[in-house]
Amino acid sequence: MFVYDPETRYCWINGASLESEKQFELVGSVIGLALYNGVILGVNFPTLIYKKLLDESPTLDDMKSAFPVRSGGWLLDWTDGDVADVFLRNFEISYEVYGQVKTLPLVDGGEDILVTNANRQEYVDLYIQHYLVESVRRQFSAFRRGFHKIWGGQALKV
Repeated sequence: MFVYDPETRYCWINGASLESEKQFELVGSVIGLALYNGVILGVNFPTLIYKKLLDESPTLDDMKSAFPVRSGGWLLDWTDGDVADVFLRNFEISYEVYGQVKTLPLVDGGEDILVTNANRQEYVDLYIQHYLVESVRRQFSAFRRGFHKIWGGQALKV
């Protein structure tokens, strides 16, 4: 259901998970109940999961804090020439699914679009949107539904 980042020790929703939406909804309810009752669980989520529960859009800073290696911040900070010459990246994202590497274009024809200094901000924005929103949409929607059964309304904003 979740993937573990050994660098930050955070858990994140596994977008390739085969578990049903009902299971994600149940986990959201259990975590909501634990928070409501002050029970500490051995699950370490990045703070951006709470932003998402509040329907706030994740930012580059959220990604840097949760998953610094994946954030693309290094791509934006690069000043020694064009990133196209050094990193040779296209507008696609690769990830492992049960031992196999899958690659998806971030835009139509992304496999043929080289990331350059001129378009690197767009690439990072699309990467973050895919990693934190698009790839986990189904699972997170169910998780949020379960969580909000316990913490509905304005309770979270307090």
